[in-house]
Amino acid sequence: MNDSLPRGYQKGFFEGHEGVRDLEGRQRKARKIARALREHADFALEQAVGLDVGCSSGLITAELAPLFRLLLGGDYDLPALRHAPKLEDGSLAFAQVDAMRLPIDDGVIDVVICAQVYEHVPDD
Repeated sequence: MNDSLPRGYQKGFFEGHEGVRDLEGRQRKARKIARALREHADFALEQAVGLDVGCSSGLITAELAPLFRLLLGGDYDLPALRHAPKLEDGSLAFAQVDAMRLPIDDGVIDVVICAQVYEHVPDD
């Protein structure tokens, strides 16, 4: 693959790739991310607002939500977001966003999770 060629968004990735729908696999990835967050955060995560950029259907995001005061999941793939889980306590929210143009002001987010996103956007 020639990295100098332009690429577009990978629309429909959720529907075309079974691995992103694998609950057990997503839970394993969430545990790895949670371990890294706990190890490297120098503040109380339970008071933090997090953003999971490129969350797909939010399986990993929902697993991580209990670590945060509020965790926002954002993805470009609207069909994936339609499968996002809901938490009754209001600590988790999802929105369709463009990772290249996040509509969030500086200072609002304490932690950004951006796992496995670069290969899915037009310009890493």
